[in-house]
Amino acid sequence: MPYTSIFNYWFADPGTETSKYPEKDRERWEAIEISLLELYTIFGNGVNGEGWRISETVAEGPIIYITPGSGHIGYKFAETTENYPISLFVPTGVDMSVGIQFFVYGYATETTHFDKSIKFEAFTTTQDNLDYIYIGAFTLKLSNGSYVITKPDYDGRDEISIFSSVSNLINKHVHTGNPPKINLRKHTSGKLPGAFIASDLDASQIQTGKMSLDRLPQISHELLSNAGQLTHEQLDTFFINQNLDVDDHLAEVAFANWLQEILAEKLIYIDFDEFFINSFFFIPVIT
Repeated sequence: MPYTSIFNYWFADPGTETSKYPEKDRERWEAIEISLLELYTIFGNGVNGEGWRISETVAEGPIIYITPGSGHIGYKFAETTENYPISLFVPTGVDMSVGIQFFVYGYATETTHFDKSIKFEAFTTTQDNLDYIYIGAFTLKLSNGSYVITKPDYDGRDEISIFSSVSNLINKHVHTGNPPKINLRKHTSGKLPGAFIASDLDASQIQTGKMSLDRLPQISHELLSNAGQLTHEQLDTFFINQNLDVDDHLAEVAFANWLQEILAEKLIYIDFDEFFINSFFFIPVIT
């Protein structure tokens, strides 16, 4: 029984009675369908290029038209070669001098997969059906007894292209890793461990909280606002002194005064410290 070289699918030699192998035939078709779906998934559903626009021409009815175009719908290729008419239903009680907004969507038919057909419909509210693609919106008004539409709005329109597909994937992507990185704006609340913070995080996004010291670089106080005139050594000395007990402060003062007194006496009496045990007091030039 022969097999293909890439996907290793079975195929029949000339003269093989294929009706005896229905499972093999189903297997091949399912493989094709899965491969096509994955290919369409790369680009997504939407309008291809500049087609399927809302024509500003309004016929009696009222009826609007979607211009020819092509795209993906339900992960299948669809195409129209002529203007597609949409009959609009205007609810009663609407002030048509102000107008009413419509949202146009497209969706697949039961035969899209082989005849490329598509249906378009206009709704007065937005739709959340994932099987629909969004074409655009417009406002219908009455002017001098005739229906007119404003310039169509295509903001948020579903479009397909390799660039838009990549952009959509990037916008929806959540970084993974070890530990996994997450979207700080959408996926966090409360405390966030430092290991989950990317090194390139914009610090302006941090409003409150406390970061561990290992996440912070060395900061010179000279780069801070209102840094003052003291050096690092002076700041360290001041900090140490602030943490000493009152008795320690008094002892320092007394000891300093005592040294000054001895040196003053030694300046007059050169041998003043002769009998000071384990002490030697030195005055440059004088001693």
